[in-house]
Amino acid sequence: MGLERGETSGASLPVTGRPDENTPVPPARPPKAVRGAHVFAVITAFCEATLYGVLAPLLPSLAQQIHLSDAAAGRVSAAYPAGMVLATVPAGAAAGRRPRGTAICGMWMVTLSCVGFALGRTELLLICARMLQGAGAAAAWAGALAWILRDAPLRRRGRMIATTLGAGFTGTVIAPIAAALAGAGHRAEVFLAFAAVLGAVALWGGPSTAPDGVPRSGTPSTAGRAGSGGARVRLRDRHKVDGYLLMLLLGTVSGICQSLAALMLASHGVRGGALAAVFLCAYAPQAVLARRLGQLIDQRGARLPMIWCMTLLGLGLPFVPLVGQPLPAALLVGTLASIAAAGLPIATALVSENAHRAGSAQGMAMAMVNGAWGVGAAGGAAGSTAIAAALAPPAAFLPAAVTCGVAAAGLARAPRRNSR
Repeated sequence: MGLERGETSGASLPVTGRPDENTPVPPARPPKAVRGAHVFAVITAFCEATLYGVLAPLLPSLAQQIHLSDAAAGRVSAAYPAGMVLATVPAGAAAGRRPRGTAICGMWMVTLSCVGFALGRTELLLICARMLQGAGAAAAWAGALAWILRDAPLRRRGRMIATTLGAGFTGTVIAPIAAALAGAGHRAEVFLAFAAVLGAVALWGGPSTAPDGVPRSGTPSTAGRAGSGGARVRLRDRHKVDGYLLMLLLGTVSGICQSLAALMLASHGVRGGALAAVFLCAYAPQAVLARRLGQLIDQRGARLPMIWCMTLLGLGLPFVPLVGQPLPAALLVGTLASIAAAGLPIATALVSENAHRAGSAQGMAMAMVNGAWGVGAAGGAAGSTAIAAALAPPAAFLPAAVTCGVAAAGLARAPRRNSR
């Protein structure tokens, strides 16, 4: 499992109807159009991730302002990934045919969600706004990633994915600052300002010189086909679901950190600006090191970095409810959130590689990535708070920790594959 040294992303597969190394490919896109698509994807990732990252440090003060219980706060946190899950298949089908248009439509949905979150004063309205944001994010991310992967050279895919996700992490670094301002009584102003910026990005819509519907150089002729049936066929192959399962697990850990762990830090006295600083420090390394991580994925593969990621998460999660001092607890939660964030581009690159080998649409593959992460994040956010309320906090962390350990062991024992 994973991409190993010596693998070539463009290696041919002896399958009828798929191109081999002797098949002529259409000429590459103009570099200006490729760069423009990447710029739009980076801006999209930055804007949407900033809005997503606002909630975790804002959640404790938001719960006080509108009198939410811990379980209700967990439901509000879970609404975003739930909306992403519901939109996975439609977003994948649309992104496979019109990636640019799908990304623009998603940005408009996120813009409307900002207005709803700015004006919402009840749990139901906040949940609806976050679900709309999650659905819009599914379309925006799937469209933007499918757009750049359609054009990216095969040997630079890791860097393209990592730099796009790195822009998202940069947004999550900025998000705690906005959260601190929103928690101080300016929630409507902050989210309406987000709506104005996102609307401007959607109006721009990226470079029109890179039209939709043109197959990426070097991809099979089926690159534009995206449908749920194709996804079901691919899921029968164990190697093709590895990346999705890892993304689901990373989403679970992220959901736990964004909800239950944040609420536990607040109970230890880590609130407001201090809580915002925890998540700022958690995501800042990913924003800085994203390109280097992408180069590592391109050169050495995804397997070993993912083993380390799963191992560290499995070792660290059980200690979160056991640490009662504010500073050690904040350091532990921030470290785990940072490790889970580092695993996202690794798992995404693995899914993209498997989709290329299978001759399947990158749009549906990226939408399935969003869906897998969304299922995990929703379950981690809502499930962990519910389990902690019904049983005890350690019972909410142990299942994720054990699963991470099993994943690390499975990755370590999996035979290395060479595609030459």
